[in-house]
Amino acid sequence: MNFDFLEDMDNDDKEIEIQYHPQNQEDALRLKKFIEYQMQTIDVVDENNQIKKIRLAMIYYVHYHQQKITIYGKNETYLCYQFWDSISNLFENLYFVEVRKDIFINHYHIKDIQSEYIVLDNGQILSI
Repeated sequence: MNFDFLEDMDNDDKEIEIQYHPQNQEDALRLKKFIEYQMQTIDVVDENNQIKKIRLAMIYYVHYHQQKITIYGKNETYLCYQFWDSISNLFENLYFVEVRKDIFINHYHIKDIQSEYIVLDNGQILSI
């Protein structure tokens, strides 16, 4: 499959058009799902108690502990004030791996997997 990027100077909306050959429909649908994942955001609270949106693709892992959801980025930590059931439903349908009942790891940020731990591409080590 080849990709051509065409700039649409007259279009200021947020739509992305994917043109594909009928034989490559499955590839186009996978690309669509990946782009939607890259664009999707979640509301979090940063260290300064400011509400902000972060892209799901920038999340390294999510941890649920003592009724609190902590979201870890490359070098940032956020809190999420949603119910764990809704968060776990969101992440289990995306590009995240549930390594325990309380941890989802973004598989795009996994550098190495060993029998007892996972190394993320930011150097962080998570026991499993």
